[in-house]
Amino acid sequence: MDFSIEDRREKPVAKIKGIINDGVITLENAKDWLRTIHEIRFFEEKVFDLLGQNIIKGASHLYAGEEAVATGAIAAIELGDVIGSTHRGHGHCGAIGNKYAETEDDRQSHWNRMMAELMGKETGYCKGRGGSMHIAEVDKCNNLGSTGIVGGNQPPAVGAALAEKYKKTGKVVLSFFGDGSTNCGSFHESMNMASALHVPLVAVIENNLYGMSVPFSGSEIEGTLKASNVEDIAERAHAYNVPAMIVDGQDALEVFLAVRQAVELARKENQMTIIEAKTYRWYGHSRSDPRAYRTKAEERPGTSETRSPSSAKSS
Repeated sequence: MDFSIEDRREKPVAKIKGIINDGVITLENAKDWLRTIHEIRFFEEKVFDLLGQNIIKGASHLYAGEEAVATGAIAAIELGDVIGSTHRGHGHCGAIGNKYAETEDDRQSHWNRMMAELMGKETGYCKGRGGSMHIAEVDKCNNLGSTGIVGGNQPPAVGAALAEKYKKTGKVVLSFFGDGSTNCGSFHESMNMASALHVPLVAVIENNLYGMSVPFSGSEIEGTLKASNVEDIAERAHAYNVPAMIVDGQDALEVFLAVRQAVELARKENQMTIIEAKTYRWYGHSRSDPRAYRTKAEERPGTSETRSPSSAKSS
């Protein structure tokens, strides 16, 4: 399949009732998505509180605001498929753990193990040795884990997809990474390799519009630099001659439908797809981020100045 970009934001927004009536998902699925979104946000708000009290030590990069991406994307894969995460990976770990939880006790234990990991406890997923940026759960959930290296998770994801292809398992790899990593050499090398070797990879760019100290493609703050001269990262799929989609990352259903389409293509044809999910990071890059690159008015919920990731344009 040759390069193409489908901007799904330009199409009519899918309705959850219609998708349920068509038998794509059930009402219980939809309720579980909503619960997962709330659980991720509640978890992140608690982490933010514990960081402020210095109970959780070290760096922690919160996923609040991006919950719909992890929830919708992971809902679109099957049990046994593989995910790769990032340093901002609590949402990915949260959603995949929920997917595998068979009982309410399993679900609660999953979130307990996540929090224990952040607090450096032996009961954590990595026995407290990974912390916030290195949660993994390979044995049960096929979660390859996260990394503190920007772009560092992309090469392992491509390797995992190549392994699934040669093993003929029919499994797909879902790789999450942020907008900042798409300016790293590892991104270009990984996408080129995935394209050239035709591996079953779905590459999900979580474009939350901002990095540590600069916006990705522009800001109304005078004197602020930018990380890139392109607004839609999906355009870079042209370099690898693969299909790409742009989706409203604040809509779990839209993310689900896009990833579902890409997963089917990967599973049947070993065809990689790049999906750019336009989303928004509620907190700063980390607790040391002064967020001087965006206005305080933008951060106030419910105001007309709050930036919309589905329609934001570069300054």
